Amino acid sequence: MSNDGCNVPGHNHLADSVPRIYSPSQTVLWDQCALKRTLHYQKWVSRIVGKRDLAAMLGQAVGTGLADHYQGVAAGGAKCSTGCLADGWSTQTGMLTWAPSTLARTAAEQLLAALVPGGRRIEPWDQAQADALPMRAARAVERYIDSGGPIPPEWRILAVEETLPSGVARPDLVVDDGRGPTPLDFKTRLTLKPEYLAREQTRWQTSWQLYHYAWELKADHYYICLLVLEPRFRAELYPFEIHPQTLQRWELSARAKWAAMQAEDENLARPAMATQHSDAFGDCEYLKACFRYRLDPEKMAQDYVGGTT
Repeated sequence: MSNDGCNVPGHNHLADSVPRIYSPSQTVLWDQCALKRTLHYQKWVSRIVGKRDLAAMLGQAVGTGLADHYQGVAAGGAKCSTGCLADGWSTQTGMLTWAPSTLARTAAEQLLAALVPGGRRIEPWDQAQADALPMRAARAVERYIDSGGPIPPEWRILAVEETLPSGVARPDLVVDDGRGPTPLDFKTRLTLKPEYLAREQTRWQTSWQLYHYAWELKADHYYICLLVLEPRFRAELYPFEIHPQTLQRWELSARAKWAAMQAEDENLARPAMATQHSDAFGDCEYLKACFRYRLDPEKMAQDYVGGTT
């Protein structure tokens, strides 16, 4: 298989894959509940924007700013952060430019602005969090860049948000830490109590998403860069090793899951309902759709928008 224009050092070990490879996000969603994946990709979404949605928007906006910063680093220089005023004028170069922090703020504003035309709303008790989101994203990127970040400056940045050969996976960064192309992903948390950090590290150590990236890159390790914004900003880098036997077991599992997903997409099988309908964050967002409205689109429209295929 060719890289289709991908500049990430690649290989053709995907050529013997199942007919279709699915993205890490789709696979994780399917594993949670195949029916949930179907509803998600039919674009059904709750009319109410909750804390989970706002947290995802914050991470996406911060990621936009950091991607811009590391594109500058990869090109041989870092862009300004606090050296740029709010209007994008750089006091360092005397030229009109967009700081990574400005891009992060703009990305957050655009995500929020798209909610109302899309038929969604933020409840009054979450409005303050939504209002603070653009500046939180901008400050996070500023503080990250001003601190120098935990990624060693001697590492080469090989790719920034670049699609891997499968066409369905895109790590935040691919770095060369002296051991070859290695995936690195950013995780943003508004707050994170010390007692919860160990739980997060355990989750990252077995991350389906990062295993997928490592599989495509033929890497035997990966990194998570954690940003905690409040009460005091910190950025920390966590390395994770992958045993070859574990990655082989991951690949066997992945191929089985992808084959089942493809059978559903080709109408050779029906998506099954999960056995559990809540997690540590609360009820599944499609609980009403399945149990109250029984997947009737007209009834679902009371609490959901979307439904396009």
